[in-house]
Amino acid sequence: MARRAHLLSLLDELIAARSRRDFARLDRLMCDDVTYYLAGQRMLMPYAGIFEGRAAVRQALYALDVEFEFSDLCVDNILVEQEAMAVRWSARWTNRGTGESAFLPAFAHLTFDGDRLKGCTDFVDTAAAAKLAGWGA
Repeated sequence: MARRAHLLSLLDELIAARSRRDFARLDRLMCDDVTYYLAGQRMLMPYAGIFEGRAAVRQALYALDVEFEFSDLCVDNILVEQEAMAVRWSARWTNRGTGESAFLPAFAHLTFDGDRLKGCTDFVDTAAAAKLAGWGA
């Protein structure tokens, strides 16, 4: 039970740092060889695909932040096992250029190595995100 509480605390820290765009704090919470995967085609979305290492993960998050503003984050249905966590989440994504927005559902799988994030896989409604970005019909 103590490990579950610890991982939930780490999740809270990650969310708080991400929502404040505190990349220095995020760096301290990630392993050197962290991986981030956002389902989707990088040709359409520069923040989609696999990113390996802190600098590459930061690049993906910056690219997301250039395109979108996030608000109304809702995290629920958290499943914790040993060094991994599955999380259902949603947020309002607002296109910084057009102002169009939509509330998008998502699912994340996170892995940890001790007190640091080892990997994150995000499954977001990329068709809706692409449409908000002006790339879809």
